[in-house]
Amino acid sequence: MTALASFDVILETCRKISSNSCQRARTLTRLRSRHACKTRGRCIAFAGSSSTKDQYLLRASVREPVNNKQVIIKSASRTRKGKGKQTPSRQLPDTLPAEETGEKQTALPLTAAQRAKFAERLQDAQRIEDLFELVRDAEVLNPSEVAVLPVVLMQLYKQRSGREQAAVVTHPFFEGLIKPWALEPSKLPVQEQLATLNCLVEMNRWNPGAGHALTRSIIMVSHAVKNSLQGVPNQFTAAELLQVLGSCNKTVVMRQACPQLALACLTACVRQLDSLNPDQLAQVAFTSSQTNLRLNLKGADQMRILVRAGVARAPAMSALGLTQFMFGAVALGNIKPAHMQTLVTTVLGVVPQCSAAALKNLLWALGTAASADRQLLLALEAQLLSQSPYLGASHVSMAVWAFGRLNHLPQLGLMQELANQAMLNSACLTTKHSKQLLWGWYTLRYYPPDALLEAIAKRLTPLVHNMDARTLSEFIWAFGGLNYEPSNMQLFLQAAQDRSWQMNTHDISQTMRGLANLRLGSRLLVQALVHRASTILDTFNTQALANLAWSMAHLNYKHEGLLDAIVNQLLRDVDDMNQRDLADLLSALAMLKHQPITQATDTIVQHMLHLLQEPGTTWVLQDLSTVCWSLAKLNIGNRKLLDLIYNRILVDIPVLSAKDISYQLWGFAVLGYPLQSQVLAAYWDRLQHVLADLDPVDLAHVMWAVARLDSYPAPGLMDALLATLPPQISSAEPAAVVIIAHACGALRHHPGDAVLAAIEDHAQQNSSSYTCANWSALLQTFTRLHARPKRLFPHLLKEIQCDNLDMDSKLLGDCLMSLAVFEAWQEPLYTQIVAQARSQALSAYGMRSLRQTYQVDLLAQHHGVVPAVDLPESFQSQAQEHWYQTQRPFNTTQLVQDLCLILEMLRIPYQKGISASSGLLLIDIAVTDRQVAIEALGPLKVLRNKPVVTGRAAHRQRLLNALGWTVVPIKEKEWLKLKNAEKQRFLQQNVLKGRPAQAFLKLLLLLQKGRVQDILEAYGDLYSSLAAGNHLSWQDYLLEEVLIGKYNCFARGAAKGELLRDSPLHKAVAYDLDILQKLAVAETTLVSWVEDVFRSLPQGWPAAAAFSGPNTKPQQEACKTKALNLPRELAAPDFLKAPLSPQQRSAYRAKIGGKWRWAEALPELQYYYETYGFGITAASSTLKWAGGLLEVHTPPTGQTRRQADTGQVNYTDTLVRRALVQNTENFLTNTDFRSSILIISSAPGSAVAWDRYLQQVAPLGVRLVQLNSTDITQLADVALTLQQYPRVKFAVVCASMMCTEGSGAHAALHSVLTGGDWPNNAILYAASPLTVSKSISSCFSKVMRLHDLGFEPN
Repeated sequence: MTALASFDVILETCRKISSNSCQRARTLTRLRSRHACKTRGRCIAFAGSSSTKDQYLLRASVREPVNNKQVIIKSASRTRKGKGKQTPSRQLPDTLPAEETGEKQTALPLTAAQRAKFAERLQDAQRIEDLFELVRDAEVLNPSEVAVLPVVLMQLYKQRSGREQAAVVTHPFFEGLIKPWALEPSKLPVQEQLATLNCLVEMNRWNPGAGHALTRSIIMVSHAVKNSLQGVPNQFTAAELLQVLGSCNKTVVMRQACPQLALACLTACVRQLDSLNPDQLAQVAFTSSQTNLRLNLKGADQMRILVRAGVARAPAMSALGLTQFMFGAVALGNIKPAHMQTLVTTVLGVVPQCSAAALKNLLWALGTAASADRQLLLALEAQLLSQSPYLGASHVSMAVWAFGRLNHLPQLGLMQELANQAMLNSACLTTKHSKQLLWGWYTLRYYPPDALLEAIAKRLTPLVHNMDARTLSEFIWAFGGLNYEPSNMQLFLQAAQDRSWQMNTHDISQTMRGLANLRLGSRLLVQALVHRASTILDTFNTQALANLAWSMAHLNYKHEGLLDAIVNQLLRDVDDMNQRDLADLLSALAMLKHQPITQATDTIVQHMLHLLQEPGTTWVLQDLSTVCWSLAKLNIGNRKLLDLIYNRILVDIPVLSAKDISYQLWGFAVLGYPLQSQVLAAYWDRLQHVLADLDPVDLAHVMWAVARLDSYPAPGLMDALLATLPPQISSAEPAAVVIIAHACGALRHHPGDAVLAAIEDHAQQNSSSYTCANWSALLQTFTRLHARPKRLFPHLLKEIQCDNLDMDSKLLGDCLMSLAVFEAWQEPLYTQIVAQARSQALSAYGMRSLRQTYQVDLLAQHHGVVPAVDLPESFQSQAQEHWYQTQRPFNTTQLVQDLCLILEMLRIPYQKGISASSGLLLIDIAVTDRQVAIEALGPLKVLRNKPVVTGRAAHRQRLLNALGWTVVPIKEKEWLKLKNAEKQRFLQQNVLKGRPAQAFLKLLLLLQKGRVQDILEAYGDLYSSLAAGNHLSWQDYLLEEVLIGKYNCFARGAAKGELLRDSPLHKAVAYDLDILQKLAVAETTLVSWVEDVFRSLPQGWPAAAAFSGPNTKPQQEACKTKALNLPRELAAPDFLKAPLSPQQRSAYRAKIGGKWRWAEALPELQYYYETYGFGITAASSTLKWAGGLLEVHTPPTGQTRRQADTGQVNYTDTLVRRALVQNTENFLTNTDFRSSILIISSAPGSAVAWDRYLQQVAPLGVRLVQLNSTDITQLADVALTLQQYPRVKFAVVCASMMCTEGSGAHAALHSVLTGGDWPNNAILYAASPLTVSKSISSCFSKVMRLHDLGFEPN
């Protein structure tokens, strides 16, 4: 038998012996580390105890002594604690007894039979002792036969116990085996060189601490193999080359001492590319890449050739071969993007055939290259699911890491399956696997089960103390990113603290970020990291600096010096800061309330403006929201910056998260940035979809912003928002709960009993964290909502009595007010508060709390409550004096105006806004002669979602009652409902507001029960009022008021063109017209009623009544006017026509009055409003602005007019009027007109005759509005008033404008004309007798300069 044949037999034997599991390998590794040994010369020191029998079994006989020394095996086991003795070392002979060794015969060559017997005995060898006997019995072993022995010995070595393994390789027996061929390895054949190298590498792999003899032998044999590779070409087969490449990176000795061997092997492979099949080529690339990764070979040319050849032959590779080649090509780093795309396309077809090992190679390649298309990723997901039972720890970690690198989140089922497999193989996870898993999960934002994270952390427990600073920082960062704190986290923190002095900028940044995410305020570690950071701060980049500041803020660790240094460092490198760095820095400064210097703020704002304006810059929504919140915290209200942020946010509102919405709304509200109603509606709509994501802080931000913006969303949304509070209120901070409650009070929105109960429970359970300001805010909320707390008063009393709360004057006043509102005079808290109020000095009171105490004391004395505060007179006078000084002017609301109007109609004397000084309050409307106080309960005094007045409004009413007033509360909502239900007969009610109507109603009232003299006075008053208004009859007056429609919403809607022909309002109008028709009694009927009461009526009265009736001759003569021709379809024009003449109006009244039922004239009435308008615009074409209102202006007539024309009729005036008329006509047709024209008439006699201009444009339907020069400052009010008549065309004329630069008139012109506030239905003509500055003339769209012979436009 040849040596090679014997070697094949031995290899087969080795395969049988080495069939061990992964579990056995882990056990052996653990035992080897536990029973490690140290070799000192020829002395072997065991870390564990060993019996004498075991030590003798490790002995071996050699043919000659080694350096004439003995091998001493010592036990390194320590004595027990408290024992001073040690076990003495035993010296063992280096030879076995004579009966075991025997004498060696002369070496003779082995016969064929002996070789066969030798091979059989090798197959049967099960113990090391068998090998010893085999060596003794063999006559002669040639080098090839000796090379076989280490293979079998290594397989047996793997099965030995841990304490025996350390002494095997270093035993003299091995030196005896190595010596025959290690001295001259080059004399061995090539195949035996490879076999020997593989055996020695395997021995060194299993025992890295082997002796120097083994190391020298490996180096010598590797040099021999390298010389053979560089010698005769092509003498190695592909399998042998792959074997050499695989051996080059297995052990430390090979990686450090034999890099040239790997390079020579790679060169040989490149020379033999044509003889390699595609899979062998893939395996060469795979093995070369691993060798290159470890040895950092410089064979770039060989690698480039290898990759190019592999890409061309990739389609012929198997699934495993293709994935190995992709792994190698990416690892070698010589692959082009086009080649990578080719490989990706090719591998897509073989993914279903990939095994777990192939998938691992493919995932590493794709993750490292960060290149994959969606189809390949989906195919990978499907194959990973099918191969999941065969995935080990390395496969799972590689898959998660690769998906993280590719930023691709697989389907949830695959992620769960990978997590399950990681849990099953958690005992096999290494530090590298754990880092890959945690990094991938954090990158994908996938949160695995806590049990799996805990298992990973426990698996790392024995490895923590051997980790370097970088690894520790990465684990802390990953656990922080996954928001999980393992039970052994303190072990990581302690190790990080011990290695903090070794950390660089990246390590510090990651460690601080992880601590901040977990909110782990490990003070010593943070101090150590901050100290280390301060020493190497100049090495930090902008991202690391921003991360450091952000982490300090979230750890609530404020270091002024370091923060200033960070800001200064960032300002030097401000151009390198990206969007995320800016957001982190601003949020850190905002959270730590660290206001940078003005220069730093300006620099940050300018850089942010640059990033926002730079095209192509992408901002993450979260960063924009954080910036908005931070700017509000730092009070940086740069309007241009806010405009840019606002414009970027607008398009992304439908995809905002709950936190983004809360940050943006809060920031805009604090900075006072106006939000349009459409934008707020978009926010409310998005908020409905993310309610489940709101935490208490976000809810507090939203509620506070709603209250600050005074933008009340739908009640349903408010209730849904507040419904999210009770389930998570236990984890809420007191500040957040108080803000939510305070916002409800400010919005006057009752949150519901469940929410209020939850707030009370939170205050009771966290009372130690509540400050006086928090208690005051809660009491104000319950008071405003008029919702009596159930448990707040007793618990607050308990806190006061236990001295847990240092009550201030503000809390004292709020307590008294709340107790008074709920009339809780019997509460023990009231007695306690009164006692403290009595002991307060005047200087201790705030003015608000003093006023509250004064009012409550007044109310308590009225109700006879004992005890009362009994404030001294000095206190009362101080409260009244301060109230007078700080009293604001009375605000007249629309409700107050309506109530006053009704009182005037009823001729009831009243006063509005009078002070009740003894109660420190103002009365809305007071009927003093009857001591009646009318309280106008507007929106601020009534809850929005409940028909309940606020607590303070109820307190006012009780206080007025205590002062002797009879209170008549009128809620605006009910008043408006009354107006909509009862006063929808607006024609009837508004028509009857005039003096004739009041006289008529008074007469009707007196005819029922009144004195005769009063009846005659009322009758006379009626006809005198009709005569004063040039009304021929009572019916004529009613119809004229109907046509005017001054306070008529039907007329207003028709004039604006907003009223449909079939509107539901028509039925109410028809009903009101019928009512008015019944009221329009004939004068003869009215006289007969008076005559029934007063028999001796003057004889001329009936005749006069008959003459002034509706169908009398004077009426018929008045109606003899031009026929009133109405269009058949009654279509409204585009804009209102010129007002009707008095004769035409009389014809209109006659047409309505001639109907059998006035309601039949409803279409004509609507057409009248739509064509001629209502109110003052339907009465005259010439108006004037006076006292802030439009009034009818009567132009001069007769001699006065002729005098006004004197000196104004000239050629220039004619040209100007012609230009103005043409511009007005263009304005009416909406074609090429100027909205504002300035006429500079500085030359004498060049004024404009405006009455002549009016004669020309009045028939066109234009209403001329005269504006005095002094009223130019009210131009904004004029514009606002004209906007209320959108279908009326106005020409505003200022005949003599006196305006200087910088004056109020100049500011008004610039604001209205250039600011876009001038209405579209008006034009402005202004004439100035003086030359004006360029800044004033630039406000107008056209300027005319008059001269003696004409004008010159700009």
